[in-house]
Amino acid sequence: MGIPVVVAREKSEREDAVRAGTVLVAGTRTAALVRVVRRLLDDPEAYRAVARRRNPYGSGDAAEKIVRILERTLK
Repeated sequence: MGIPVVVAREKSEREDAVRAGTVLVAGTRTAALVRVVRRLLDDPEAYRAVARRRNPYGSGDAAEKIVRILERTLK
C-alpha cells in the first residue's frame, strides 16, 4: 500500500511481511522505536525503500476484484 509499517513489539506474527520488508519490527524499547520512526521520517530514501516493497498480502483491492468477478459470473 506504499506506507511503511513499524511494529512496536519484539516480533511479529506476520513474518512474511517482515521478510518482504514492508514491516519493520522496532522492539518495545522507546529508544529503538524512536530510532526506527525517525529514520523513516528524516530519511526520504529510507522511507521510499520500505514503501516501494511489494506487499505480500496484495494491493488492498481484493474486495473490488471479488465484486467484479461475481458481477461477471452471476449475469
